[in-house]
Amino acid sequence: MPLDLGELVHRLGSSPPFRLLDVARGYLAAVDKVEEVNLLLVDYGQELLSPFGGYQGPPLGQERVDQGEAGEAYRTQNVRVGRVQLGWRACVPVSLGGERFGVLEVRLAAEPSPELVAELEQVAMALGFALAAAGRATDEVELARRGRPLSLPAEIQWELLPRLALEAPEYAVAGTVEPAYDVGGDTFDDAAQPEALTVSVTDAMGHGLQAALLAGLAVAALRNARRRRAGLLEQADHANRALHAQFGGERFVTGQVLRLDVTGGAARSSTPAIRCPGWSAAAGWSRSGWTPTCHSGWTRPRAIRCSG
Repeated sequence: MPLDLGELVHRLGSSPPFRLLDVARGYLAAVDKVEEVNLLLVDYGQELLSPFGGYQGPPLGQERVDQGEAGEAYRTQNVRVGRVQLGWRACVPVSLGGERFGVLEVRLAAEPSPELVAELEQVAMALGFALAAAGRATDEVELARRGRPLSLPAEIQWELLPRLALEAPEYAVAGTVEPAYDVGGDTFDDAAQPEALTVSVTDAMGHGLQAALLAGLAVAALRNARRRRAGLLEQADHANRALHAQFGGERFVTGQVLRLDVTGGAARSSTPAIRCPGWSAAAGWSRSGWTPTCHSGWTRPRAIRCSG
């Protein structure tokens, strides 16, 4: 009998966010072949996959993204099914709109049918939605994602970031910051509109806590202006005025704001400064799309690819 995905979504939406794995386990308990269900979340450095909640089955520590079946499922975003001791193991990528959260690991008594694998993919998608919401409501997701403690500047920087990946028929954009556990001052932002994609990449003066605070003001000012439907020059000017009012020209931020017209494919960039008194930035256009480059090298937007 096919699983009722609507029932799973209802259970996830009405349960505490730290219980999402328990909900998935209870939902899959109705499947005869399923014996154990686990959720592995990727760490901030995108190097390790660590269990969320208690692990069912033989003790398992952190798995590496670049090794094993779970790592391959995460990297390729394809389901991996293979034999293990006393049964079978299915590793199903958990993602949402291009953003990768981790892997749903299911141990089974027998080889899963293609129909069951398809249903596990639907369960993983539902978990992706639940994780996107849970990350703002419980620290349990954060604790599972941290291979080691974040520095205070890194804590501030990661809270500033948008989703790490965003996909639409016209484009795909993804980014991260490095070193993941000790970054400060470098950040990026993006926002999808019906007619455009807006992206900014910024590098605050210095490093550490002061740079993180400076970056926070710059990103907030850009968002504030963008959400007033301001144009690129107005966004940069708004951020410039906010920084000058707070720091009087002693500290600055460099960066660039890009707006991509998703209907016509044209891109416009703004290079006035979010700084006092000017702006500088580096960017390049390649056949694969516009790739922003941050001066410090810590912010690593992967790429913006445009179709057409």
